Amino acid sequence: MSRSLAVMALYAGALLVMFPLSILVALTGLVFGPTWGFVYATLGTLTSSVVSYWVGRRLGRKTLMTYGGRHLKGMSRYLAHRGIRTMTVINLLPLAPFTLTNMMAGAFHLRFRDYMIGSTLGIVPGLAAVILLGSQLGALVTATDRGELLWSLAGLAAGVALLAGLKRWSDRRRGPH
Repeated sequence: MSRSLAVMALYAGALLVMFPLSILVALTGLVFGPTWGFVYATLGTLTSSVVSYWVGRRLGRKTLMTYGGRHLKGMSRYLAHRGIRTMTVINLLPLAPFTLTNMMAGAFHLRFRDYMIGSTLGIVPGLAAVILLGSQLGALVTATDRGELLWSLAGLAAGVALLAGLKRWSDRRRGPH
């Protein structure tokens, strides 16, 4: 239990200094493997989501819009829909940095329940792919026989395929630029 609390605290701290989440997720997969890496990355990412939501709620819409620039103006229109679907799509599509997106959700007073359900649905597919890549890179480096090497390569291929599929889906959802 203390390991999961430590990972959750690390993710929350990393969020506050805007450390890239994808690197942290890949390292979590590398260190803990695919199963526990996924569990810990999910707990850590959702903890970060909660923290950034409440920071945004506390700062308020006006403060974020004043200091957020043009990226947040576009995001604010998207968040006006305020629902589970909105948060799912925002987390699946690379529309804005993770921390800022979550702060905006809090600042725009999205219902916390909808925010968390949508965030979870949007976060999990990407986490699964990045954890799989991170853990399989570790397995590839430590493979001791041909079978382990082949399983590691198959896992890497699956992770790349999942990320490619998510990108293709994202590109179709966003439409022509």
